[in-house]
This record gives sequence, C-alpha cells and structure tokens, in this order.
Amino acid sequence: MDIDRLVNSHLWLVKQCVENALRRHPTADRDQLESDAMLALFRKAQKYRDGIGSFATFAEPRVKGACADALRAMGRKRTAELVYEPVAAHKADWSDWWAWALGLLTDPQRAVLGLILLGHAQVAISRAMGCSERNVSQIKGYAIDRIRKAMMA
Repeated sequence: MDIDRLVNSHLWLVKQCVENALRRHPTADRDQLESDAMLALFRKAQKYRDGIGSFATFAEPRVKGACADALRAMGRKRTAELVYEPVAAHKADWSDWWAWALGLLTDPQRAVLGLILLGHAQVAISRAMGCSERNVSQIKGYAIDRIRKAMMA
C-alpha cells in the first residue's frame, strides 16, 4: 500500500491520540502533539508491510508514545522555565534558601532529593540505595512535604 494513502487513511488515529492527551493535559501545545504524532504515524507507515496485521494496531502504540513523549518534554520545559531561571537571577538568595531547606531534612531525604535534582532517575536511586522505587518516591514526598510545611509556618 502507498505510504501517503496509508497515512491519510489513518489520520483519525493521530486525532484520537492528541485529543486523549489534551483531555488529560488541557494546557499542552496541540500543534506540538499533532506534529510528533504525525511524524510517528509516518515513520510507522514506512516500516509497515502488508500481511502483518492491521496498520492501526501496528501504529497506535507508537503514536500514543509520541504524544506521551511530547507531554513529558513540555513538562520539562515548563519546569525549567519556572524553576531554573529565577535560581540564576537570585543565586545568593537561593543558596541561603537551599542551605536552610536541606537543614530540615534527614540524611536519606537529602540524598534522594539531591540525586533527583541532579537528574538521576528514581530507578537508579533505588538501586544505589538498596530500596524499592516506592520507598524513594515516599522519601521524596516526605522531604518535599517537610520543606513545604516549614515554608508555610
């Protein structure tokens, strides 16, 4: 089957995946989601061979994955805009704040939060600390709650 015809006949799949993503994340960039989903659909169309099953079944997981990847990238971009720019602008104030915040935490909480802020995945942290991902997530949550409560006091 012709790639253009295959892609054009499955545009509904892109629309469906983008709409589902926007239902869960209404502030997401529709254009970026559609662009990433279309690229995923096109790449799957290039790899598709007749006789291996339905194209929709073949392409759907990758199109959904492209939307999920785009949402994650948007989330990282927003986080960088919200957190890291002010830190650079007020470095001295922030270093005092961090010293205060880290003083509130236990050693495991400091270790987990520090490793997460350095960009390590919770899976890697759990392996390094010899505990489950769930424990790492709980420690992170307790650390954030402790800092939040102290800030509100």
